Amino acid sequence: MSNKPMFTPLEDQLILAEYAGGDTAAAIGQRWGGTSRGAVKNAIIRAGGVMRERGGGLRPSRRVFTPDEDRVIAARYFDDGETPSAMADDLGVFPTAIKNAVRRARGRLRTISEAKRQFHLDEHFFDLIDAEAKAYWLGFLAADGSVSSRINTVKLTLAITDIDHLEKYRRALRYEAPVRDEGIRVNRANGKLHSSHAASVVVRSKPIRDALIRNGVGPRKSLTLTPWEGPPELIRHYWRGVFDGDGSIGCYTARSKWVMTLVGSAAMIDGFASYVHANTTYRPRIDGPGGAHGRALQARLDGVIVCQQMTHLLYDGASVFLDRKQALAAALWERPVTAWALERWGRSPRRVVA
Repeated sequence: MSNKPMFTPLEDQLILAEYAGGDTAAAIGQRWGGTSRGAVKNAIIRAGGVMRERGGGLRPSRRVFTPDEDRVIAARYFDDGETPSAMADDLGVFPTAIKNAVRRARGRLRTISEAKRQFHLDEHFFDLIDAEAKAYWLGFLAADGSVSSRINTVKLTLAITDIDHLEKYRRALRYEAPVRDEGIRVNRANGKLHSSHAASVVVRSKPIRDALIRNGVGPRKSLTLTPWEGPPELIRHYWRGVFDGDGSIGCYTARSKWVMTLVGSAAMIDGFASYVHANTTYRPRIDGPGGAHGRALQARLDGVIVCQQMTHLLYDGASVFLDRKQALAAALWERPVTAWALERWGRSPRRVVA
């Protein structure tokens, strides 16, 4: 078989000119008498041309980046959300070179969940509960969150009047998706129809869902939830989150009687009662299932001095809380403590500073 080129040098130059003008090798081959793509490619190379990568553009180089370049590329990939293909086109390399640079700098690529994410989210917020905000939101989700049993979704729904609290939650997770207005919802409770205007934050993330489950907040948790067992310095933040979600505080004006209650599973109520007794002068009264709290149990604290002790324990020095409950706690702190109460309980309210 002859190795003689199919085209003359002049024809090679003409073919290169057509290719440089944007024509494909296959289209050029058809115009030149049905010549194969390989023959056209050889003509282009003989004329000093460079083949484009499929999809357009010059064939990328196989350069290896420096460690500093690796870190810059990784930052563009993780922090700015750029794709390997887009960066490869920008830097004139193959996408594989971008992926290798990211692996060298960060040790991994994005997960499928991260790669498909439309809005930025700190998916590893709950991996390690080592700060006040993490302990608080773990407690709040334990009380009011909804973890799907089938898909990787965690939903937090509150009354529209608490939309500022949803914004706090969204900012804590560095979640860029907006708070969703759920509109007017109608539900039945205790045989009566109730309507409410709600808002929500819906997070779709396998790492978030898995971390919550590892920390005790799983699907269908209302009657099975157990308390988080964290370090002593974070426990009060966890219980503040639980109380902000499932607790209540108020004053019965007829008798000026302050009451705090928490509704939850048997394990949660037992854990809360033990926490209260260990840090105040009182053991809560526990009411069994029935009434307004349905099949759940309820822990109850009665009286100014006891409620002052407990709210100081939960809210003193806190940086994250449900505003309306903290405001009630502040109003409670202004209530005078009678000599009778001091004599009965033996000490003034305990203050705890974070």
